[in-house]
Amino acid sequence: MGNGLFGSYRLAQLSGGSFHIYSGFASLTFAQKGGLHVSQEAVPFAGTLIVCSIKVSDTELLSEALTFRGERYSPYSVAERISEDENHLLILAKESNFFGSRPAAKPVRQKVENLVRTTSAHIKIDLSDVTLISSSFADEVFGKLFADLGPLEFMNRITILGGTKIVRQLIDRAISQRAALGLAAPETSK
Repeated sequence: MGNGLFGSYRLAQLSGGSFHIYSGFASLTFAQKGGLHVSQEAVPFAGTLIVCSIKVSDTELLSEALTFRGERYSPYSVAERISEDENHLLILAKESNFFGSRPAAKPVRQKVENLVRTTSAHIKIDLSDVTLISSSFADEVFGKLFADLGPLEFMNRITILGGTKIVRQLIDRAISQRAALGLAAPETSK
């Protein structure tokens, strides 16, 4: 929709910075002294290059630059939005394209940890459309979350919805193993 490009231009303009676009046989340049200038280039630029210089000393600059139809943009934290909702639904099939490795699971676990840390929302993890996960994936997401949060916090904050019998068994096993490992040697539970 062009909001990012326009917003970048406005940030450069309002902060006293500069803004340049080079594409094909044309260029657009904004500088504080010369203003906005469009020119035709003799040598084409293959692709598009955007250079934006912004002075960041003004903390209100983003709100001022992103004014649309007379309304100033007001940054809205994802954590604030989630905490306003009583629950947050995380559909596992949309969070990862691959469920067969620990590296694929790590961003999912980090997202859930961030939600737990920054909100009071109850997190529901929907396993619909996930037909199989590896033991490593189950451990990285669910086992580690259980070990890090502890049994009561995990059960109070996280609900696991749906899932095939095998997926649920793998998650149960990962949690059980982490619980056993955590009781025996807490320092090795990560």
